[in-house]
Amino acid sequence: MPGIPAAWAVLLLLGTGPAAAQVAPVSVPARDGLSLHGTLYRASGRAPLVLMFHQCNRSGPETGYEGLGRRLAAAGMHAFALDSRGFGRSVNAQFSDFRSRSEETAAHWPADADAVLRHLGGRPGIDTSRMAAIGASCGVDQAVHLAGRWPAVRGLVALSGSLQPAADSAFTAMRRLPAFIVFADEDGYNTPPSMRAMYATARDQRSRLINYRGALHGTPLLAADPALEPAVTAWLGSLLGVAAPVATPGDTAVFDGEIADIENGRVLISVVARGLAIPSALAFLPDGRALLAERMAGRLSLLDPGSGALTPLRGMPPMHRAADGEQEGGLFDVQMHPDFGRNGWIYLSYSEGTVEGNTTVVDRVKLDGTTLTSRQRIFTALPHVQSSIHFGGRMALVGGYLYLTVGERNERERAQDLAQHHGKIIRVHDDGRVPKDNPFIRRTGALPEIWSYGHRNPQGLALNPADGRLWEHEHGPRGGDEVNIVRRGANYGWPSITYGREYTGEEVGAGVTAKEGLEQPVYYWLPSIAPGGMDFYHGTAFPRWNGSLLAGAMARGHLSRLVVRDGRVLHEERIPAGKRWRVRLVRAAPDGAVWLGTDAGYLLRLTAVGEPQAKVSP
Repeated sequence: MPGIPAAWAVLLLLGTGPAAAQVAPVSVPARDGLSLHGTLYRASGRAPLVLMFHQCNRSGPETGYEGLGRRLAAAGMHAFALDSRGFGRSVNAQFSDFRSRSEETAAHWPADADAVLRHLGGRPGIDTSRMAAIGASCGVDQAVHLAGRWPAVRGLVALSGSLQPAADSAFTAMRRLPAFIVFADEDGYNTPPSMRAMYATARDQRSRLINYRGALHGTPLLAADPALEPAVTAWLGSLLGVAAPVATPGDTAVFDGEIADIENGRVLISVVARGLAIPSALAFLPDGRALLAERMAGRLSLLDPGSGALTPLRGMPPMHRAADGEQEGGLFDVQMHPDFGRNGWIYLSYSEGTVEGNTTVVDRVKLDGTTLTSRQRIFTALPHVQSSIHFGGRMALVGGYLYLTVGERNERERAQDLAQHHGKIIRVHDDGRVPKDNPFIRRTGALPEIWSYGHRNPQGLALNPADGRLWEHEHGPRGGDEVNIVRRGANYGWPSITYGREYTGEEVGAGVTAKEGLEQPVYYWLPSIAPGGMDFYHGTAFPRWNGSLLAGAMARGHLSRLVVRDGRVLHEERIPAGKRWRVRLVRAAPDGAVWLGTDAGYLLRLTAVGEPQAKVSP
């Protein structure tokens, strides 16, 4: 899932099994002889109340509320999960569409809300002067109704699918209340048009918004991602003034130690660390430790791969992270110089903000204990812009050169403009000097650092050791994610050609996929997988993977293995990653294990089960 903020990261160390809560069914006498039913999860002593409205016509375990209710109670909040099929509706009424259900709810919800809160407020220990409301899908409207009716409601959690009326009402409520909104739909492209404007004008900076791309329509989000439950609990606990939840003994992720079938074998998925703020890159040090980058937190840490222990490093530069739901800034990549043992250089790519706007930059630093020193600026993408997305930021250090991907910042005309760096792949010496053989160094008006252009949002960059060529992958619009071999001076066509479509479903430009003088992708995905992270495998743990390109899939929640031969992709295998999470980090380790980082905050290690060992030439 895209984006658990760093402030919650420590609270994500909570497990999936909170301490036992007192759970009891409750019936509330309401209007016209109607009884409303629900489940009360009681905390110890006097505590605030969280009212939870079910997803459409679902109830019980289908909603994912049972685990959340128990967790809230363990954290010091009473939780009441209302079976909302009867809330705000006439007795025995049947509803055929969303509009009629909404109209019926609007007619009766005030009386029902009053009845529920009078009943719960009369129970010992329930403090209705401090409340929050949670709604999932259709239940978002009901949570919003309650928030509008009762001033004691201090915040709103909205877990909204692709029902735009529910999502819009949640965004509207966010104008006056702190809100934790998770918006998801089938392919991640049906975002209500009001999202950006309403989120950008939210008055309370405690609000959070996550665009959970790749979730299946109708899937209860709480059940889809274990990291969401503790994040919601931590956010509500802070909002309502209760103590932080306490970690459960024996805490472990639900899939830790899971064995998954792969082609010609099996793979063991182990959780090394969790509670991370979007792990984005991993670099292994000669002494066996590793450097782990967390994009959202802008944090670089030393990782002990055996224990999962993390030591944050001091001396990180400030980073641009915009306060809106579409921001993609932070720490993108970390790479060691190939001669690190001699020169000690570590390269960082990140988003930098100035009074002129923001951009993608690269610095290099040295490591002194747990402090970064000797920072030098290597490259700054020009010009600075106002957009906070499509930064690119992947690096490769090859043959004394630094290659860097820079996205077109969601302003597509930049990709074809050689007078700026956006939408390009950059090539400079490892100290930042411009190579004399760069393709546009003598072209008037062109920036000399440009190596290739016509790129949209490149998120992966890696050297193929089999042929010595540099490969990249990049996001298309709605479909058309590409894998390309990077060639000197080549134009990769965006936005003139693409296999994708506009998010509205219309054609991009003239709707052509090929044009003379423009490069064709080696491989492309329809529909999109939103590729994230990239590496070529060359190791002993998975001998059948040797030479394969590994790419994370942020929209589809898997690891793609592309079988590559002579510059062509012959076959794709898709390996599940946890619970269909967004895979942003992909790195093959020196021992042959494959490491993945997910936007849900998990760092995973994949090792072979029952695979024969095979020698691989260096």
